[in-house]
Amino acid sequence: MLDLPARPSSTSSLADAAARLAQLAADLGHRDVSEAIRDDTKRRLDDGRVRVVVLGEIKHGKSTLINALLGDNLLPVGVVPTTGAVVAIRVDPELTRTGTFLVAANGERSELERERFELLARGKDHDQAGRTPELLVDPDRLPATLELIDTPGFNDIDRFRAAVSRSELPRADVLVLVLDATQVLSRSELGLIRDATTAVGGLDDSGARCMLVINRIDLVPEDERGRIVEHIRTELASVIPGVLEPYLTDSKTALREPSSDSEAAQAVTRLREALFGLAGRGREILPARARTSLLRHAKLLGYNAAIQARALRVEHEQISQDIDAVEQAMTAQAVDLATLRQTIEDAGVRIVEASEERLVSFRAELEEAARAQIHTADIHTLTQVVPGAVQDAFLQFVGHESERLRAELEQLTRDLFATCGELARRRLDEATLPLDFRGPGVYVEPPKILIEVSMVALGLVGTVIWYFGNTVTGMVMTIASPLTTLILREKTVRDAREQARAALPGALDLAIEHLRETVTEVVLRHGLALDEHLMLADRSLSEQLLEGLRGAERRLAEHEQRVAKLVGDVGEDSAGDTAAAELSAKRLRERVATAAQAEFGLLEQQLAAIVDELASLVLDDAPEPESSPVLH
Repeated sequence: MLDLPARPSSTSSLADAAARLAQLAADLGHRDVSEAIRDDTKRRLDDGRVRVVVLGEIKHGKSTLINALLGDNLLPVGVVPTTGAVVAIRVDPELTRTGTFLVAANGERSELERERFELLARGKDHDQAGRTPELLVDPDRLPATLELIDTPGFNDIDRFRAAVSRSELPRADVLVLVLDATQVLSRSELGLIRDATTAVGGLDDSGARCMLVINRIDLVPEDERGRIVEHIRTELASVIPGVLEPYLTDSKTALREPSSDSEAAQAVTRLREALFGLAGRGREILPARARTSLLRHAKLLGYNAAIQARALRVEHEQISQDIDAVEQAMTAQAVDLATLRQTIEDAGVRIVEASEERLVSFRAELEEAARAQIHTADIHTLTQVVPGAVQDAFLQFVGHESERLRAELEQLTRDLFATCGELARRRLDEATLPLDFRGPGVYVEPPKILIEVSMVALGLVGTVIWYFGNTVTGMVMTIASPLTTLILREKTVRDAREQARAALPGALDLAIEHLRETVTEVVLRHGLALDEHLMLADRSLSEQLLEGLRGAERRLAEHEQRVAKLVGDVGEDSAGDTAAAELSAKRLRERVATAAQAEFGLLEQQLAAIVDELASLVLDDAPEPESSPVLH
């Protein structure tokens, strides 16, 4: 067992506030919120364990970097995106076990075969009970008060959504943002950094830390690395203030040769020292993180209490009608989504047709230019210049076409999410009008929903263009290879020219057809991913509102039962006086309704008191604020 020090005074205050807040969440009917509050508070204040969440796009080497930090190949890696689920890496609290496990929300662990662990980690299998794959390691690999969370690529729509739905970003204490040196800081990565820092409550007084890693730096010439760092500093100046000092790493070399003296491998060592050093700074980091998290939960619960308190002012029949109104709004939303789905399909057709026009035009121009070269070419030109020129022209076109597709798909994504979000909010606003609730609705506030939508809006395009890009290399070689092979077999220039002219149309047709199929597949996959996500995003918004209303409905039912019993007792005492019995029953109903409203009024007062306590709490051993924070 870990021998942890006693809680200081401010930590005890935080634990007390967390216990009261968790109970209020349960009283409001939000069991999941209650459990999250208890779990995160226990981890931070009792266990003193700092949570490090590693984020980045697909194929940026996040898992390899974690393996390098741990000093062994413990997480699956490969040539295709390998992390398909959230994976927790930590030391057994009892210091008795290592290996692969499934861990439930209540902390219960079940042993897991290594083969199944890899399937779950890769997203090839799913645990029906919703448990998280966990890797328990020796204490000499990882401090007991530090845990690493490996996540899927945030632009992998099918997988990262699960990570966001579990609120991994808001629950993080330290963010490690991994960029790729060969494609640094895309628009979607800027969105990731902005959303991730917002999710943890900012980097000022929330206690959160952020480290930036530029991985695979070994693939960039040394004289270009300084320009990459300067570019990142410039781009992030408006997102994160302060001095930026990223780690320029080569995680593969660091894993393969831990003693390598290369600067990029040593950067992994410095990152490990910095991260592991945070394990001993829990008193400095975790109380502030706990307070930020509790304030966020309190704000969310306040919105829920406001909705339920207003609902209790109406009759049970009315609240049932209000729930029906929200459910009908969800049904009407499905009609809206049908329109949006048609928009996706129509937009996909337009994008493919526009690409087809460009393909046809490019093919004609390329064949004309190639034939002109072939007509006057000697053997050297035919064997060396023509194939290379054709390939270069094709690669240039593919590059431009990829950017055009990226822009068109990204615009479609942004337009759809904005439209869908507006439709959902309008429907739900209409449904809440009977409740006279005008505040910032709970269905809009939770950070995990806002982050989910914005990340997907930015991340979907990266996934499909990544697929597109992987196809290109093999495709362009279908042009160069047939030309070179046929030309080299000929003995005379004349025959070589004839063979080149004969081979050119077929080679171009083959490559263009391959590109045409790829473009169609890219657009189709993007549309399917958009379609799949639209319903989930908006139903998440409406389901939170329904949860609050149904909680109020349950309370009304309980109060009605109490009224029915009291009215029955009064009826027996006033058996001969109907008017008196009705008057007594009416007064009892009014008193019970008043008591029900007072109950929620008390809950709201308790929430407000907790918020005031947390906001004014002076944390023990809180670090002095730095005028110019350094972001690694």
